[in-house]
Amino acid sequence: MKIFFAADHAGFDVKKVLLRHFEGQRDIECVDLGNYKFDDQDDYPTFGEKAALEVAGNDDAVGVLICGTGIGMSIVANKVPGIFAAPCWDEKIAYFASAHNRINVIALPGRRLNKKPIEAINIVEIWLKTKFAGDLPKGERHKKRIETVSEIDKKYRKTLP
Repeated sequence: MKIFFAADHAGFDVKKVLLRHFEGQRDIECVDLGNYKFDDQDDYPTFGEKAALEVAGNDDAVGVLICGTGIGMSIVANKVPGIFAAPCWDEKIAYFASAHNRINVIALPGRRLNKKPIEAINIVEIWLKTKFAGDLPKGERHKKRIETVSEIDKKYRKTLP
């Protein structure tokens, strides 16, 4: 599995903690897409788009994006076809985002997690370990919902400029 990490200034420290935790773990390749130094003038859309494009082009990849709230990064990532991104601020939300929504990009709130690095690690760990319910027996309703969302994406992608 390949994990693409990206953060703006508000998520810079959390990204460093997550990279240290996941680098060197068996079967995980970590790719840091920036920001590479703290810069409080940077903009999350630049980093979010870069990571989302990498995830969209790689079936065995996921993205971990960190900005102030996680909301901005998830909005940007969801503009890229094939991306299912959600802001996740605790383990329970991360579990359901994976189990029910099959997200391939998680967006974390750096301002909330800067002082709680173990919580950031736990959120990402839960997300990565949780299986999509649509792939499990009796999970047809979740699979159907994701297929419906994908069809909506395709429909409007064709009609918008």
